[in-house]
Amino acid sequence: MYVVAMGLVARLLALAFLSFAVWIPPVSFWENQEAYTLILEGSTLIIIAGVVAYIVSQTNDVFVFHYLKVRDAGRNLLWKRNILSTFLSQFLDSFLFVIIAFGAVLELEQILSIIVGQLVVKWGIALVDTPFVYVLRNLTLGRPTFDFHG
Repeated sequence: MYVVAMGLVARLLALAFLSFAVWIPPVSFWENQEAYTLILEGSTLIIIAGVVAYIVSQTNDVFVFHYLKVRDAGRNLLWKRNILSTFLSQFLDSFLFVIIAFGAVLELEQILSIIVGQLVVKWGIALVDTPFVYVLRNLTLGRPTFDFHG
């Protein structure tokens, strides 16, 4: 959960910096303040959407992963925990982010297209990264690098 919390802090700091950049008065020679403000304030909604999606999806990911770890203790199911927790959390992440960030400006068909496109990529990565989860786990625990048991 520490890593999740630090990711949240980074996103909130970005939001604070963007808000500050819009709030402070521009220098006298700057002629594009309206465009600058429009772009940065548009980013604010995207960052808020990212924060909400991040909190919900990462909390869910950690919860589901650990729930499955306890439920399936002693069985060779790290691959299952990794894939199921990631698939569910990435669905929540994509759904919440797209709805919050773009729900007011895009049509339903466009929103669904973006969500599906994100999920194809995210779920593909989740399938491909599973062997790396085993390798990193093994390196951390001092097990043989390519031990895909347990």
